[in-house]
Amino acid sequence: MDQANSAAPIGREQFEQLTGAIEQLAQRVITRSRWPELMDEADAAAYLGMGTRTLRKLRSERKIVPVTSRGSVRYPRTRLDAYIASLKDGGGKFRGVQSQDVRKGKGG
Repeated sequence: MDQANSAAPIGREQFEQLTGAIEQLAQRVITRSRWPELMDEADAAAYLGMGTRTLRKLRSERKIVPVTSRGSVRYPRTRLDAYIASLKDGGGKFRGVQSQDVRKGKGG
């Protein structure tokens, strides 16, 4: 008997947890694919689920650092994702994406 056929069956609770995790992952993939790699202020704010005023405040605090290309300010999706991930650092402590992290390549 090969290993693929010798695996122990999983219980209902484990199955539901696995199914839920797969559904969440699929939803994140679908959601990410709808957004461009570089976003203007309005799109970046919508992606984060906040208003443009809040996004500008985060930008002035250097918690989200945009890029400038030909005079246009754009927010890379990777940096927005890094900001989202930074909201809970360990025990729920707010960290934010710091400008030094971005320069070192940690923020996108």
